[in-house]
Amino acid sequence: MEEDISMTLGYVLKCNYDLPYNSSDFTRAHARFKKFTDNALPQGEKPEHRGLSRWTLYRMLESAMERLGSGKACLLRAVCESASNPFEKGRGLLGELLHVLFTPSTTFEEYEIYSDREYFAAETIGRNSNGRCGYFYAECQYNPLDYFTTIRAL
Repeated sequence: MEEDISMTLGYVLKCNYDLPYNSSDFTRAHARFKKFTDNALPQGEKPEHRGLSRWTLYRMLESAMERLGSGKACLLRAVCESASNPFEKGRGLLGELLHVLFTPSTTFEEYEIYSDREYFAAETIGRNSNGRCGYFYAECQYNPLDYFTTIRAL
């Protein structure tokens, strides 16, 4: 007798963040956070950033993806594929988070190392490649976004 078996596969992304260690963190008026927008910043200024940068996060993702194949090439392909087939606005919180994560042009952060510019190039290639990111990033044998997204022809 055959039985239907289901299996769930998942990945865990662990993040560390600083917790307040002193009660004055909650009471100092000048330490309160301000919400920055493009219009609120003086000309040419960029928001201060603390903690984990996008480029450090990308290096962490590269390292994690290295077990599945070529880590950097696969992350670049994910950025390219995301630009080639953008996530729809109405797809909820996960879609918004993935859009921000895989769209390097959404950051004001300076490059940490020269090779961080490759992510902007991957985004540009994705916008102009007509879905041929696999051709440009052939070292990556799979589309990393296929693990949690589906593209359907209408």
